[in-house]
Amino acid sequence: PCQLARGLPPDNRRKRLITMRLLKDQNNLLRQNGHNHYRQLLRSITRDPAMLIYLDNRQNAKGKPQENYAREIMELFSVGVGNYTEEDVRAVARAFTGETINAQCSSNWPYSYFFDAGKHDGNLKTVFGQVFGFSGPQEDTDYVIDLILDRVSGAVDISPAHTALPAAALYLSWKLLTWFVSESIAIDDPAVSELGGFLYTNTVAGDVYHLREALRKLFKSSFFYQPQYRYTMYKHPADFVVMALRNLQLQETSYTGEARSFMDRMGMRLFSPPNVAGWNHGQAWVNSGYLLNRYNYANRLSSSAIATDAWVDNLLPASERTHDVMVDFFRARLIQIALRRQEYAILYDFLN
Repeated sequence: PCQLARGLPPDNRRKRLITMRLLKDQNNLLRQNGHNHYRQLLRSITRDPAMLIYLDNRQNAKGKPQENYAREIMELFSVGVGNYTEEDVRAVARAFTGETINAQCSSNWPYSYFFDAGKHDGNLKTVFGQVFGFSGPQEDTDYVIDLILDRVSGAVDISPAHTALPAAALYLSWKLLTWFVSESIAIDDPAVSELGGFLYTNTVAGDVYHLREALRKLFKSSFFYQPQYRYTMYKHPADFVVMALRNLQLQETSYTGEARSFMDRMGMRLFSPPNVAGWNHGQAWVNSGYLLNRYNYANRLSSSAIATDAWVDNLLPASERTHDVMVDFFRARLIQIALRRQEYAILYDFLN
């Protein structure tokens, strides 16, 4: 915009650099806040320049409400479908008016967050039956985010717990469980209501919805280690590649190298999710094309160019390299489960 205002032609290289910086800043925001209070994360992502651009809230102004972000903050980021109405979407959009980016060119970076009071709708609004209306900077936005996180929808068709706990606590808990335990867990599973209750009642530094503590509870629970959930998750490409490199203590980590290009071929181009809902999870990553590229990457890591003699020497000194130690060392890193007697014998004979 600054260049066009000066009559200069578009600069595609500068456009790419701007996009990279916006995405990098958003990624840093998620890394820094993704394990803390979810209330603050919602407020921060609402004012994140990349999100303001991607979901059009920078265009959200009094008299011309733009509903994209208002819908997605509820559908995808907090309560889930079935826990709000179209009237709620329209009112939330009005609450978010004025949350935009600085379009001035004086700093040569017209992509910083900016609250434009002239574009904010300070009239009364009704969200979830609550009437409010503030004129101060960011007050409507902060208030409506609080309403969203406290909303008990009573949607018994989703689960009985929706009559007692906020829909956001249940939806977020369900997302955590399906991501870290099993994608088959239903939202009416008792584990969802238990984790949701903890998420909404456990207070850290004066607020609830603390994600690190919710994850701590999940990862230390007996539920997380139940046998039926062992080896049920499908790694997405970044998990697959990074865990392979870490397990084998390899250094193929250049963003422009084999690791990145293979992730692309497996369907995950870093910093380029398919839509605002984010990456797919679970079985969506398993099809003939994606799976073949996983096999090819595993073959790549086992090639002599990667698995060199020096690499083996670094992992296992010669003094420790008995057949038994070698077989078990790599079994633990490559397949985890115990070998059958015939499989063990084949590898032992190979080493002979």
